[in-house]
Amino acid sequence: MTPFHRITKISSALLGLSFALANASAADYPALASVEASLKKSEIVLIDLTPRDGKAPSYSFPAFSQSSSASASFDTAGTASDLHSATSNDKGSEIRAGIYRESADASARSYGWGDTFARMYVTGVGLGESGVNASVQQLIGVSVGAHTRLVYTGVAEIMMNEWYQTPTNRTFNSGSVSVGFNGVFKKIDFKSEDFTGGYAVHRQDIVLAYDNNTDAAQTIWMTVDTGIAMHYATNATPTVPVPEPETYAMLGLGALVVGAAARRRRKASAA
Repeated sequence: MTPFHRITKISSALLGLSFALANASAADYPALASVEASLKKSEIVLIDLTPRDGKAPSYSFPAFSQSSSASASFDTAGTASDLHSATSNDKGSEIRAGIYRESADASARSYGWGDTFARMYVTGVGLGESGVNASVQQLIGVSVGAHTRLVYTGVAEIMMNEWYQTPTNRTFNSGSVSVGFNGVFKKIDFKSEDFTGGYAVHRQDIVLAYDNNTDAAQTIWMTVDTGIAMHYATNATPTVPVPEPETYAMLGLGALVVGAAARRRRKASAA
């Protein structure tokens, strides 16, 4: 084999390798994402509305006045590979619901009054159009003493992590935390379109108050709703892939070798 043919074979191999690298770097990797939502640091503060009457402000949780429920689900469009988990407790003690599969897991938990947590994680491996959800709800009865202002404070937090998001494989995520007193609500929402970059945390203090100006205790209802949702989308809007910088370098090296071989051939012909 002549030197020219050896160089040609080497250059062809380099070009083949460079194109293979271009295809690999342009591959649409599965999108990854994780979402968490929680309500924590719940506290109650009492204020005496009639400090001179000699009666202290008070509150209590009446027996069996608490209930909680949790659910998690995974649904894939056009298939029967759906997973659902739900549980409830009419005494309000700790409960949990969760689903798991290789490419996605989700769980929701109620730890006690005013303490909830929901999370999910998706790797995207082998997923088509899919939806993942997790939520936890609490219904809590609170007896507020006569001439008492009850002030609730807590911290709501939603965290999102998103990796390898592309126009053809991506996730659309959302989370919300809501707290209510007798139909008056404070709520935070957070979605993928609310931030740029791969990671974000949205945190907000929740403050609600109720005044009992009567001479007898009153029972009010506190509600907590914590939920997250994820839609995994595939083949949304295909675009022309852009190779990595090292791929361009390999392509350039292959082209240089081919050019050198061509110049060597021209010189040999001229001789």
